[in-house]
Amino acid sequence: MRTLKKILVSVLFILLLDHAIYSANSSIIRVLIISGRNNHEWQKTTPALSRILQESGRFTVTVLNDPNQIDSDLLQFFDVIVSNWSAWPEAIGARWNFVTERAITDFISKGKGFVLFHEASATHQDWPEYQKMAGMAWDMDKTGRSDIHTFKVTIKNKNNPITKGMPDFWIKDEMLFKLRPVNGVEVLCTATCAKDKRGSGKEESIATCTSFGAGRCFYNALGHDEIALDNLAWKTLTMRGIEWAATGQVTIEIPSNWPEWNEENS
Repeated sequence: MRTLKKILVSVLFILLLDHAIYSANSSIIRVLIISGRNNHEWQKTTPALSRILQESGRFTVTVLNDPNQIDSDLLQFFDVIVSNWSAWPEAIGARWNFVTERAITDFISKGKGFVLFHEASATHQDWPEYQKMAGMAWDMDKTGRSDIHTFKVTIKNKNNPITKGMPDFWIKDEMLFKLRPVNGVEVLCTATCAKDKRGSGKEESIATCTSFGAGRCFYNALGHDEIALDNLAWKTLTMRGIEWAATGQVTIEIPSNWPEWNEENS
């Protein structure tokens, strides 16, 4: 118990320090990353994501490895929640506690942001509000994962602030296929899931956004491992999605050295 109190005091101190920094520079977006469980290597991808966001200079980041510690008092220090948490293969029956779930839905519905990537959609199939925030739900009898391979991502929505001005790009990653769109979701990017890579052979949604009350939600289905996260287009798409979810606007620029097809990465 004494150790837990020390941890909570340390977290509170960090949050107060971040709040002081935020007050001095209101352009900084305060991100809470939910992590600590995933059927992928969250121990590697969460630190990689945190590093990407902090090195941009646009975000401050706090990582929480126990979502059940979340309540409304904690969330007052943040602008957006980013989830790298999944209970898969427990797609149902692994709900967070009532206080946490209520705090998160209130936080987003009142105008804040929610972002998730890759396997974070493969959880809470028995929590309808979560599925609405995710925008893309798993169909337990159909949704699957391709082999890791290099494929082209096509920008379908060129007018949305997240993808406006963004070229198509190539990435080496695992592709999720046959995700079920929730009503009202806006598809931003798609890719063909190669059948010879154990995929669907069809065009699949890669990035989507939706609303939840007055809040904004963004989902990036890419991001299987550190290699995928190191892709410049993945970084840019994710950071722009987080910025939009937090503020409703996008200011992060699109780099000129955009990833094109490379035989060495195929």
